[in-house]
Amino acid sequence: VKSVVSQDAFGNLAGNAAELLVRLPGVTGIRQEDGDIRFVQVRGIDGNLSSVMKDGNRTVDASSGANRQYLYQQATSDSIDRFEVTKSPTPDMDADSIGGAVNMISRSAFDNKGERRISASAGLLWRVFDHERAPHPESSYSISYSEVFKDKVGVSLSFGRRKHYHPNIIAQSNYANITAPNPTYITSHGTNDFRIAKERIGGDLKLDYRLSDRSRFSLSTSLSTY
Repeated sequence: VKSVVSQDAFGNLAGNAAELLVRLPGVTGIRQEDGDIRFVQVRGIDGNLSSVMKDGNRTVDASSGANRQYLYQQATSDSIDRFEVTKSPTPDMDADSIGGAVNMISRSAFDNKGERRISASAGLLWRVFDHERAPHPESSYSISYSEVFKDKVGVSLSFGRRKHYHPNIIAQSNYANITAPNPTYITSHGTNDFRIAKERIGGDLKLDYRLSDRSRFSLSTSLSTY
């Protein structure tokens, strides 16, 4: 079973590519304290047992430690054209993904029938009634360009910047360390009200050379900060 979804199917994704991925059936996201999706599980199986690919090539993420989990916070949605999620390996795939495989397909100029295409979006996010933690509006914007030259060379360029505040309230309690079977009691309790400023900047450049209708060479690079 394979599910395919386009990047623009659900509108603005706030820069995190996983916000689109978790809208597919059988896919859940593991969020961190600030509400951002960090890891993804397919069919409820731990992310260590799933494989993540970029344009069909296996990708790794050193920031997730000594495991196979991919940190989706570092993947910007501005460079992704669509997601392909395979929930069980097919005969043409490596048999190393019990939890399925996620393939992130980057944008290509040949997907737009060769014509020049320029698109841009911009917006503001303002918490009007939370002036103490968000005193002013935060702007976001994205721009993309693609074109095919002489029906052979394709150029695709995308860039986006998004920043907003995320309020986060955390309550924490400490309990007495009692080994007796009697009920324990709370020794301290506290709450914290954080204002987390998040900014995500990402860009992608992809060059394609079409040798024939069945052969294409690609060179791509991407940059993402969070």
